[in-house]
Amino acid sequence: MNRKNILSILFVLAIIAFSFSSCVKGEFDEPPITIPKVDFKANSTIADLLIKYPGACDSVKDTIVISGIVTANDESGNIYKAIVIQDATAGLLVAINQTSLYADYRVGQRVFIKCQGMYLGRYHGLPQLGYTNSGAIGQLPAVLIRQHIFADSLPGKKVEPLVVLPTALNISMVNKLVRLENVAFTDAGSPWADDAASGDRGLDGGPTTFIVRTSNYSNFATLPIPSGNGTIQGILSIYNTTYQLTIRDTSDIIGFKNTKTFFSESFASGLGNFTTQNVLGAQVWTFSASYGAVMSGFAGGNNANEDWLISPAINLTGAASGILRFSHAINKGDLATVQSDHTVWISKNYSSGAPSTATWEQLTVPGYPTGSDWTFVSSGDVVIPAAYLGQTNVKIAFKYLSTAAQSASWEIKSVKVTE
Repeated sequence: MNRKNILSILFVLAIIAFSFSSCVKGEFDEPPITIPKVDFKANSTIADLLIKYPGACDSVKDTIVISGIVTANDESGNIYKAIVIQDATAGLLVAINQTSLYADYRVGQRVFIKCQGMYLGRYHGLPQLGYTNSGAIGQLPAVLIRQHIFADSLPGKKVEPLVVLPTALNISMVNKLVRLENVAFTDAGSPWADDAASGDRGLDGGPTTFIVRTSNYSNFATLPIPSGNGTIQGILSIYNTTYQLTIRDTSDIIGFKNTKTFFSESFASGLGNFTTQNVLGAQVWTFSASYGAVMSGFAGGNNANEDWLISPAINLTGAASGILRFSHAINKGDLATVQSDHTVWISKNYSSGAPSTATWEQLTVPGYPTGSDWTFVSSGDVVIPAAYLGQTNVKIAFKYLSTAAQSASWEIKSVKVTE
């Protein structure tokens, strides 16, 4: 091949290469963003829907459309196959038989729900919208999602939590995002949930103790619960008559500062290192796997008793302050003597034997049960006087009294002394 032919071929190849490169862009266009748009409006509030269908599993036959903002989804694993929405009137759990719902229903996303053909019911008192399952309220089948649930626009402003006192919780707040301030965990240091089961952890909000419910499938289940006081927010739920709080992830735990714990006894597996002193009567402090440390003067009738449950030595060296907290229930006694028959004392010179061998000072307990039911309540912050700070032999005692005329039952759990 002569030189002229070679040059001709090279020229043709150069033209082809140039033409090809000119057809290829140096930068690619980004795929278009599809913004969902709903072309219909809500014709009912969530509150009105709940009023109209109050049953355990009601078929929604009316052409009701509701709208709400997503306040919680399944992203952390603490909520399973459900989203929670809220409008200006109420909140509602929407049960859906599909996982990874958070991909379509982010927190802050507005959704519209065509309720006709769905079912509204109560699972142990908790309202939820879904479908029927053997006559009970269940999850909406995945194949029906696009017929009933519609996202509108992109996620926007998130719902602000309702700030509420633990003592002010009521049924109208169920399924709403709530915030509780200046509270402490009674199970600080424990994991949020156990390996094999979901966890019920106590939250102490003064005179009231209630449950923080955590799934063992959540991505924070094995993390330790913080100590100290702070703010917690989450979705308020209810199980029968017990209020529960479900946090969405650990960002719902705000401002807790780990404080020093000097002593802790849950009474979960026994009386621990507490000792009992029977001053009067045949009945004594005992342990119950369900109720903790238990004392009752009733045995075939009312009996006069004086019984002490005394802690081991608590070392308060270096303590700048001291707070005692515990949960307790009192029932079946004289309502007029609930506080005088169930008292808490402190000593720094008790060794052993009869309590009368030492000097005891009564502590003020802010939170007492009503005395007429088995509901556990928080003691609140029982302040340890300054005279006991820095001492190495501090003993805490629970003193029980009953008479031949009346004898209550006193149940105690989750005793803790912190700074």
